[in-house]
Amino acid sequence: MMYQVYSTETMVVEKKPAAKKMFIYALVLLTVVLGIGIGIAIGRLAICSHEKRELKPDGVLLPGISEALIKDGDPTIGDDLIQAIKSENIAEYLRNLTNEPHLAGTSADKRQAEELRDFWLHVGLDHVTITPYKVLLSYPNNTEPNFVQLLDNNQTILYNSPLNETIIRPEENKTDVVPPFNAYSAPGDEYVRITLVLFIVIYIHL
Repeated sequence: MMYQVYSTETMVVEKKPAAKKMFIYALVLLTVVLGIGIGIAIGRLAICSHEKRELKPDGVLLPGISEALIKDGDPTIGDDLIQAIKSENIAEYLRNLTNEPHLAGTSADKRQAEELRDFWLHVGLDHVTITPYKVLLSYPNNTEPNFVQLLDNNQTILYNSPLNETIIRPEENKTDVVPPFNAYSAPGDEYVRITLVLFIVIYIHL
């Protein structure tokens, strides 16, 4: 009888590790199945959302934003704007903006700003504001103009940069044309040695 009791206890002791292993195996299997299921669900949702985006019409796509907020309220307005843009108008505007010298901070610059304000009001804008700024600007000195000289070892002038730009076309002959000057350099004279760099450019004709 004692032997049988010992044998029963021995069998009970041996069954406990087997039960733990089975529980661990079941837990691992459940984790793997859940992981695969979650992965398939995420992949499916990603593919479905991608397919929905491709079905949308051409235009701005903003996730989470209603189409009513990004679509044109009146499509004819966009068409009118596109049709109003003409290369002839752009050329005319550029010609008017560059016809007269308008150095920043001068009366000519202010006059051009006022003309632009009047233009935008004329085309239909409700309100246009000109905001003045106090900026420290550099201006050319007509009595001591900026120039560049090329000197030899004896301080003989070999080249002197022109004090005024050459007039190429008659319409460029303006009285208020700004002479060449270094707008962002400190006052004074600077002397530097010339560094000559030789290079060769090879052109291949195909």
